Amino acid sequence: MRSSSGLVSLFLAALAVGAHGMGGGSAGGADWRYFLAGGISAATSHGITTPIDVVKTRMQLNPAKYSGNVMAAAKDIVETEGPAFLLQGLGATVVGYGCEGAMKFGCYELFKPIFGSLTPSAFANALLASVVAGGVASVILCPAEGTRIRMVSDPTFAAGMVGGLLRLLREDGVLEVFNGLAAMLSKQVPYTAAKQVSFDVLATAFYNVPAMVKRAWTITFVSSVITSVIATIASQPGDVVLTEVYKPPPPQAQMEPEPVEVAAMEAPVEEVEMTANEPPSAPSGGYSAEADEVSESLMTAVPAGGADYAAPSGEVYPPPKQYFDKFTNKNVVPPKLKKATTAAIASDIFRRKGIGGFFVGTKARLGHVGGIITSQLAIYDFVKQACGLAATGSH
Repeated sequence: MRSSSGLVSLFLAALAVGAHGMGGGSAGGADWRYFLAGGISAATSHGITTPIDVVKTRMQLNPAKYSGNVMAAAKDIVETEGPAFLLQGLGATVVGYGCEGAMKFGCYELFKPIFGSLTPSAFANALLASVVAGGVASVILCPAEGTRIRMVSDPTFAAGMVGGLLRLLREDGVLEVFNGLAAMLSKQVPYTAAKQVSFDVLATAFYNVPAMVKRAWTITFVSSVITSVIATIASQPGDVVLTEVYKPPPPQAQMEPEPVEVAAMEAPVEEVEMTANEPPSAPSGGYSAEADEVSESLMTAVPAGGADYAAPSGEVYPPPKQYFDKFTNKNVVPPKLKKATTAAIASDIFRRKGIGGFFVGTKARLGHVGGIITSQLAIYDFVKQACGLAATGSH
């Protein structure tokens, strides 16, 4: 433990020292070209690694099934869902991360000189800029990432990004779409800080090595590979929590809610016999069972078609979703489920799996983030230079 802490301290010290000597290519500023380069690089890099992200997300959603075996997870997805499912959520990924990348890179470069007057440490100023950039990007990315995770976890959720987002808004509401913002921040802020600052510092350091300057492309490649490991480890806990936040709720049949008594309906109640794999037939008396909301121990008593019905007082109001419990012979309605907070989800992961629970899917994500970082930073530097800006870290 002490040796690990010593290595971390040594690494942070090296970053801090290196940051004081950042080259002109890492000076930043208010320039639209940073936003353009960031958007193009993020959309491209995240898009081409969508299959890896699909596998990683499935492993996090069902860790017991795959036991950390990336190839087994990929094979199972192809066999059960088809090869095309590896591109599930591609549209949401490209659009969401395109906008997110533009704001992340653009705001990071924008705020570096702004924070430059706050402290004498270039490292601290770059770190502050990356935190702000990560926060802005999180707000933009939240709806798209929520849609993507729901589409990967539930293949029938939607056929495309637009349909998925509209369904998410329709079913959960605008505010609920940002329910995972705290989890998104816990992932994106460490990820942005580790990626942006590390790449700046490492690239600057490598530009001081004459042998590497002769082959400038090696600076981008080596810097991005090292940065990818740092960013993956820093953001892995937040990524696991984020996946849990957007994980679809279990079917009502699995919830076994505590019965809550409600006033008995004037209309007669008939028990509806059903099996787990067979929808119930409509009983006589104008009632129909709703198969998707009936557990094996609960029987429904809802007027057919969901039509309004007359109460004893003569008032007309929509029928409540009531169920007949054959064990207590009472009409009951399950309590409305409340979504857990991000802190509660993180606490539950730690309680069930310990600290290792926050690093489920790390192997898959190392490949995923490694591919993203390497390609993203290379594309970012290429587009920057094509637009007339200096390469990151150059003097």
